[in-house]
Amino acid sequence: MEIEVNHVIGSLINEVKQFGEIRLKQKFDIKGSEQPITDCIVLPDDRIIVAVYFGSGNLKEYNINGKHIRDIPISNKPFILTAIDTDRIAVTYGDGKYMEIINTTGNSDRKKVQCSSNCWGISYQDQKLYVIVFQQGIVVMNLNGKTLNTMDIDVSGVFNITTTSDGIYYTDEASNTVHCCSMTGQEIWVFNDESIILTRGISVDSNQNVFVVDEAFNNLTLIQHDGKDSKVLLTDRDGLESLIAVHYNKQKKIICLCYKIGRVALYQVS
Repeated sequence: MEIEVNHVIGSLINEVKQFGEIRLKQKFDIKGSEQPITDCIVLPDDRIIVAVYFGSGNLKEYNINGKHIRDIPISNKPFILTAIDTDRIAVTYGDGKYMEIINTTGNSDRKKVQCSSNCWGISYQDQKLYVIVFQQGIVVMNLNGKTLNTMDIDVSGVFNITTTSDGIYYTDEASNTVHCCSMTGQEIWVFNDESIILTRGISVDSNQNVFVVDEAFNNLTLIQHDGKDSKVLLTDRDGLESLIAVHYNKQKKIICLCYKIGRVALYQVS
């Protein structure tokens, strides 16, 4: 029986680890390192966009080696980012109650979309935007800002969301849980574990394994695609501090970790 149990546990761990091993690729401070940041993404062409909440707010663009390229002026304090394609991103402005679609190659090509309430997490998938709107749920929009659907989900503690072609994933800070649901909002699984008590950013790899960062424990956890098992990949012993966001670039197999204190770390998945 012991051999059988160990075999099952070993199989689960191997399945969680199937994305490969990770190694630190690059770590750099944001210009003016005391500035609080809220999110970061790696674009298909390797550019990194960081959302800086300090002052009136701005977006900072870096190359993959951590060299600052430029600041991108925006209209408010940014909250969450999502990549639409190589040139376009969408950004929410939290209690500003609106979001914008921005062309990162120029400052003039922008589209503002008003929301009915505070809008927090956002994710792009298959020509649609999935937005966490307070007191509404998950609002699905096209790229013109037209509402296509609203999923009646309690999002009072939800600030981060990510999507794949067949699933929606979000963290609930009120219950310290991670959720997976179908594209129509039907819950598939809920994950709860003692290693996660202050969930922040969330991302998904090509095998639907879920990355989650925890600000209280300063760790990066990988949850198995079916929500049945997990593995802590990195902790404060690896230099993690004030974790706020994670983004996994599937094409480059790069994990981008965002520290609230103003630092970005890139890990290569082999």
